[in-house]
Amino acid sequence: MRSMPVATPPATIDRLKSGQGHGGTHPPEYGGDGSRGPDEGPPDYERRLYRARLALALGIAASSVVFVTVAVVLLVRQSNVVLDPQSHLYIREWTPITLPVRLLLWNTFILLLASMTVEMARRNLAREMLLAPVHARQASAPPRQSGLLGYLPAPHRRRR
Repeated sequence: MRSMPVATPPATIDRLKSGQGHGGTHPPEYGGDGSRGPDEGPPDYERRLYRARLALALGIAASSVVFVTVAVVLLVRQSNVVLDPQSHLYIREWTPITLPVRLLLWNTFILLLASMTVEMARRNLAREMLLAPVHARQASAPPRQSGLLGYLPAPHRRRR
């Protein structure tokens, strides 16, 4: 006896409606100290800045601890000596290698070039953000009518 495959109808997917009030419930926006209560008042930007600086300091401290730990382990490992069972002498296990200087120089050059590119982009973005109100005002101003239909220069009038 052959069994027939079971056919199921395709699953339906409800599309979310975009716009105000159709995306579900949003948390209330109150202040900035984290309690999000209605009596909180305006956002406390000093406290938020303090938290951001504290997080940055903790991240830098954690990275520094990891770097110092790795450096100390490498130095201890480099100065480590073991007893050779054949010659009964203490020998170093550390094997020095020659660094690929050309590759390191290329890597440094690429990193410097990328850093300069990011800095130029950051400065350009800051300049555009600073000048955005000026450009918006110029774009909303009506065009000047200088002459015939705005295309020809206006004739100069003599003063009497």
